[in-house]
Amino acid sequence: MSWSTIITKKGSVYRSLCEGKTQRFKRATNEVCRIQDLLCFVKFNNNEHLQEFLRAVQLRGICGKVYVIDKTGKTYDSLVGVKEEVKLSILKNNKWVAFANVSKEPIIGYSTFDQVRFVENGISYREVHIGNDIVHIE
Repeated sequence: MSWSTIITKKGSVYRSLCEGKTQRFKRATNEVCRIQDLLCFVKFNNNEHLQEFLRAVQLRGICGKVYVIDKTGKTYDSLVGVKEEVKLSILKNNKWVAFANVSKEPIIGYSTFDQVRFVENGISYREVHIGNDIVHIE
């Protein structure tokens, strides 16, 4: 990665780790979150567009599920080595219903989107998070 630290508008700090992994320090709760497998940077068209994606993340499937996809609809759990252009999308009723432009490199003013897959008590989970706008990159 071409960066080591990202700071968001609300003070959360993302740190670049090895092999494309990252970790977020959540300022609001003063907690270190799970190591993330995927981090990308999203430019939403406007607040309504952002709210559509936030509802899908927060309501966990009721308003759809959020994924990073390529033009064929292939979903990604990591962007390491991915050359294709990707977008953030909402899958609802087996259809891609909303899209947002994504950068693989941080850009001031873009929002963060992170994802991690993990197993707990034998059950697989996928956690996603849309963060605040980036205000600082090192």
